[in-house]
Amino acid sequence: MKKTIIQLSFLFLSLSGYAEEYVIEGDLSVVSNLVVGGNVEAGRNTTASGYYAHSEGLQTEASGKFSHSEGFRTSASGVASHSEGGFTRAGAVFSHAEGFRTEANGQYSHSEGYLSLASGVASHAAGEETVAAGTASYAGGVKANAEHDYTFVWSGSDDMSSEISSTTNRQFIIYAPNGIYLLGGAIAGDGSALTNLYCEPYGDLSMGSFTNRP
Repeated sequence: MKKTIIQLSFLFLSLSGYAEEYVIEGDLSVVSNLVVGGNVEAGRNTTASGYYAHSEGLQTEASGKFSHSEGFRTSASGVASHSEGGFTRAGAVFSHAEGFRTEANGQYSHSEGYLSLASGVASHAAGEETVAAGTASYAGGVKANAEHDYTFVWSGSDDMSSEISSTTNRQFIIYAPNGIYLLGGAIAGDGSALTNLYCEPYGDLSMGSFTNRP
């Protein structure tokens, strides 16, 4: 049986202020918890250059303070940012990018899926080729663009050549080719504040016993 020699190096800072290095060669048995401080690099061609950063996988880079990068060719450059998956980029403070070729460049933003981009502050982009550029915006589904602040855009289209985009702040846009169903109890209030409700393409709009025809 082949015996493997393991050599580990530990660097401690003694109470006197001098650094002391200890080398353990041979078998290592640890009973109790293990606490590791400083940067951590695991895998192959990984780089953890940020303060207390963690990089793992293959060709990953964690350059932001307290950042974490994992997977394949991911990058976490924002403070306390996290990137995972493949070719993802988390470039802003407290940002999170996951999936494949996603980017989270806005502060506190989250991007997930495939080719999605969250560039607005506190924005969320999910799905395929979605963009959340406005502050506190959400883009989901396929080719949905929330370009303005406080907007919600969702598209269920299977046509990759078309996009659904917001046109102004504080919009709620849904594109559902096979219909939209809202199930629940009575609407709170008398409905007097419900304005700017559009149906496209023009068709029947029914609410309870009332139907509005074009």
